[in-house]
Amino acid sequence: MRNDFVQFAELIPCTNREEMRYLIYAPQSGCTATIVPEGVFMHAEKYGFIHTTARVIQEFLIHFKRDDTIMLRYAYTCSEPLPGVFGGGAFGIRRHKMIHVDAEDAVRGLMKNSMLFGEVLEFLEYNYGDD
Repeated sequence: MRNDFVQFAELIPCTNREEMRYLIYAPQSGCTATIVPEGVFMHAEKYGFIHTTARVIQEFLIHFKRDDTIMLRYAYTCSEPLPGVFGGGAFGIRRHKMIHVDAEDAVRGLMKNSMLFGEVLEFLEYNYGDD
């Protein structure tokens, strides 16, 4: 039987113990939150609810009136290597704005605009191509 997973691991920087406690006791739904010297390490190894965790992070930014942007990157993985089951994306989270980008949707969007897609390919070849 195939198992699908949502995995993520991010460090949420905190400036004091009150911020750390807020994240530790917030309902993360499938996420483990651990206090580390730099803040709170939030991660899910199997069944993380990425949208709920993103909302908790946004509520944290609102509650403490923080102006920083926190990235929450995630991966869809699977116990069997089958076509179409792997993927991922990221959330860019601010107090009053959250942007979600799914990796597959982003590539499809780039491919629709062939000029932009060509520029991206040139960038990748320039930075990662064989010398």
